Amino acid sequence: MKDLFITANFLPKIGGIEEYVFNLCKEWNDLTRENNLCSNIKEPVDNFFGQKQEGSVIVLAHSYRKNKKAEKEFDQKQNFKIIRRILDFPWKWIKPKWILSPIFAYQIAKSEKIKRVHSASGFASFISAYFLKRSLGLPYFIYVYGLDFLTLQKKWLKRRLLAMIFKQADGFVGCSKFTQSLIKNFCQRFKIDLSKKKSIVLYPGVDAIKARADLDQRHLREKYNLEDKKVLLSVGRLIGRKGFDKVIEAMPLILKKLPNTVYFIVGEGLFRKELEKIVKNLNLENAVKFLGSVSDKSLPYFYNLCDILLMPSRFIQARGDVEGFGKVFLEANLYGKPVIGGNSGGVPEAILDGKTGFLVDPESPGDIAEKAIRLLEDDDLRLKMGQAGRARAVNEFNWKKLISEFKREIER
Repeated sequence: MKDLFITANFLPKIGGIEEYVFNLCKEWNDLTRENNLCSNIKEPVDNFFGQKQEGSVIVLAHSYRKNKKAEKEFDQKQNFKIIRRILDFPWKWIKPKWILSPIFAYQIAKSEKIKRVHSASGFASFISAYFLKRSLGLPYFIYVYGLDFLTLQKKWLKRRLLAMIFKQADGFVGCSKFTQSLIKNFCQRFKIDLSKKKSIVLYPGVDAIKARADLDQRHLREKYNLEDKKVLLSVGRLIGRKGFDKVIEAMPLILKKLPNTVYFIVGEGLFRKELEKIVKNLNLENAVKFLGSVSDKSLPYFYNLCDILLMPSRFIQARGDVEGFGKVFLEANLYGKPVIGGNSGGVPEAILDGKTGFLVDPESPGDIAEKAIRLLEDDDLRLKMGQAGRARAVNEFNWKKLISEFKREIER
């Protein structure tokens, strides 16, 4: 019997939810295989066509029409089955856009001996899981990350459908205690009894094995002329929520105290032009550099290169845009770097304030500058916080440990 994960977001498409769901599926599948081997359960072999058949996980993932080649290449490398379908149609003349997703899910559930459904992301996955319970009696769990859930609540009809779906759910999974509070508030609003439903926090994990603190950064220091420079780094999509604009606004205060400081921004997004405008208005072209997208292979070099990672995320109430957790803080911690994050959303769960980094008022360039200067001027404090962050990331946010505990709780 297998678990079906239905998701609108999945690798190779880049994004935090995409990576979270992939690692959830991969580690769940690997853990089940290990348990089966220990129990002397025979592992399935490749079939006549060389297609991998092992695994306790089936993924029904949304397919992006422009990305089919990359999706196919990616899927073939995995040791669990991934089925791609258009779960949410992009054409305006098809209403509702998710109309076929329950049919796809039903076909898979009937043919693959599914025992449980994970509605891992997107409204199409929610409605599909609901349909499978009504038609086949399969239990399902709803996963929530923050912005995804708040956005769905903006329209009256979606709110009513969500309430219907949540009432039938067997449990809820949040990427932080903050997102669990969003679920609780929604259920209270619609008088949904949570006493008989499981409520679980599954934090994003990290892979400590891949993190190397001994990478040679000389080529980057030469390329960007960084001799005797202090390096601030931000990594993420260039959107308003991330707060990179406030770091830029803090730079004049930082440079006044420490003129040998540079700020690197890794990532792309619609907010880039606005950020570039702020840089130009403040005459910071020599101190702030936009590096664009950086490959997964190259990113560790920048983590090693920097002195501090910053992402002062804020809650944009009008759009329901919020940071559900902030895995980037753990990634920087893995490389022994202290972090600065906005005191909003789920970020206080990613950063131990005063121990692995600092929480700041995300709307205050002055607060951001003060904490950055404090860390840049104190080598011992940077080292102490970086080491504490790495120890916490390795010991508490290891994917295998997280999934092992999570799977045990789901199946209890």
